[in-house]
Amino acid sequence: MATSVVPVAGTTVETSGRGRPARTGPGGRALDLTAPAGSPGGPAPGPAGPARRRWPGALAALVLYAVGAWALYGFASWAPAGRIDICNCSDQVQEVWFLAWPAYALAHGQSILASTWMVWPHGFNMMDNTSMPALGVVAAPVTWLAGPVATYNLLLHLGPTLSAFAMYVVVRRWAPWWPAAFLGGAAFGFSTFMIGQSQGHVFLTFSPLVPILLLLVDEAVVRRRRSPVLLGSAIGAVAALELLVSSEVLAMAVVVAVVGLAVLAVARRRQVRAALPSLARVAAAALVVGGILAAVPIWYLVHGPQHVVGPPHPLRDLTGIPGDALGAVVPTSFFRLAPASWVHLGDRLTSGDLVENGEYLGIPLVAALVALTVAFRRRRALLYFTFMAAVSWVLSLGAHLVVGGRATGIPLPGLVLVHLPLVQDIAPVRFTLLEWLCAAAALAIGLDELHRALSGRLHAAARRHVAPFAAAAVPLALGVAVAVPLVPDSRMFATVPAPVPSLFTTRAVRAIPAGSVVLDYPYPADGTVQGMLDQAVAGFRYKIVGGYAFVPGAGGRSAWVPVGSMFPPLWQVFVDSFHGGAQLGAVPPLTAATVRSLRAALTTAHIGTVVVQPVGADPERVVRYLTAALGPPTRVGGVTEWFDVPARLALSRPPPA
Repeated sequence: MATSVVPVAGTTVETSGRGRPARTGPGGRALDLTAPAGSPGGPAPGPAGPARRRWPGALAALVLYAVGAWALYGFASWAPAGRIDICNCSDQVQEVWFLAWPAYALAHGQSILASTWMVWPHGFNMMDNTSMPALGVVAAPVTWLAGPVATYNLLLHLGPTLSAFAMYVVVRRWAPWWPAAFLGGAAFGFSTFMIGQSQGHVFLTFSPLVPILLLLVDEAVVRRRRSPVLLGSAIGAVAALELLVSSEVLAMAVVVAVVGLAVLAVARRRQVRAALPSLARVAAAALVVGGILAAVPIWYLVHGPQHVVGPPHPLRDLTGIPGDALGAVVPTSFFRLAPASWVHLGDRLTSGDLVENGEYLGIPLVAALVALTVAFRRRRALLYFTFMAAVSWVLSLGAHLVVGGRATGIPLPGLVLVHLPLVQDIAPVRFTLLEWLCAAAALAIGLDELHRALSGRLHAAARRHVAPFAAAAVPLALGVAVAVPLVPDSRMFATVPAPVPSLFTTRAVRAIPAGSVVLDYPYPADGTVQGMLDQAVAGFRYKIVGGYAFVPGAGGRSAWVPVGSMFPPLWQVFVDSFHGGAQLGAVPPLTAATVRSLRAALTTAHIGTVVVQPVGADPERVVRYLTAALGPPTRVGGVTEWFDVPARLALSRPPPA
């Protein structure tokens, strides 16, 4: 990550701000990236004392972050499989399925990177979707014991908690004062980006690896106290792991890293030139280790079964959600204390997509960052992080400037990314994740500097009595002022029922032959994903036709799962019965020819069981058509079922209804 190449005193200059000899790496003298040693604005050394003296603070931070996540979602939302956080709908159910699949695959010798259990018979490539296989593998024991919905809820809580904690641990190297580091971790883990994306995008909110990359690159590029090969190997391993959590986050980190390294190379040409041999070893080790660990996932992306040619997310889907220049200071309805008039405007930004709008920093935070950076501008780490936050903000605005929801047509640097393979399908507004990473680090460093400055100015006699309180009061007050506008409205994070018919949660599911194919009404697709949830909760006993995923379409280009292509007449009945009206033209009348067509479609698709949920405008019409083709159904577990479809189709004429 670019933001990780940040100067730190005591490790990057010959002497620290307090006169201690600097520690240098194996390559000799460390990069001189900070203010001169001993200067008033020079950086402070890292936390002093053995690690055992710091673990109570780290434990306290972890507990407080966990409580914060509980408070955000509600303490009752840890419950189990009967309820799901936020919404029992498209993206949420899709992620439940993605997290459940690795647990099944590990137990049954299947690939965790591709599956034919959905989108049967062709299947789909998990690496072309936001599948999070690494999280599914790690959480497999939870899935086996408590079910996939519980796994999803748990990871949705752990995402902000562990992201904040990782940021706290990393930022303490620049901000040793505990409250400053704690606020920096909270600013990242509970940022407005996390608040928005936690409406169901676990692959974006589970981001503790991003601060870890920051730490590793800082060690490799700036401090250079350890073996370049060891650090490069660690960077490659973490990057490969992030690829299996979110390739999009990894791509954004690489983009910002390139910009940050370019800035560093221009600002410190001589020092960077001297460090090139060490940096070359770091890069080589990272490429080798990362390439080895990510070889199989990359193969699935390039040549694997059902891989998509070009960007998985069609570019036309991403241009409609650009960042907005006002987003940093205009709140949305996610925040409890936001003025109603401002919320009305904020909710319209980013094309009205509240989940994607993670731009809001708040006027107090923007003002605090500017003031602290100006006041302590000789602290190069603070200056660098603030600058990179601004860079990430510009990237989040996309290809052309949008102000208050109005496109100006003014080109921005993000226009370059639209034409670059591998990164062109990143939703620009998601660069706010890196913006918050840099802003959180800058805030922590600024508060730490303010605390140190106030402590140093107190008279020695007074310091013994009032310094601990007086030096902390001002930065803490500033931290509170920054945090108040960012307090989320927990009412936006209520849990909802995740109803699964008892057919799929009891032994009754054994009536469906293991490994057979099930056709669901409503047809599993974006917006109608109940069949995916039923299948995941049933432990993947059966395969399903359809699903909510990217698959190769015309020319191998990305497309949503094609719907109804295998059995047009049946699909037309499904669509019109669910939505009401003639969505696809006139529904074919229930004639002998229609019945023959339905039976032929079911035979061709090798359907073993048909399930009709009592939802939509007219589910009974679906029952009538299927009854005419297959005979009378069984009503069990809250759904209408036709078991043993092949035997029914083998009859020359279906039993009368």
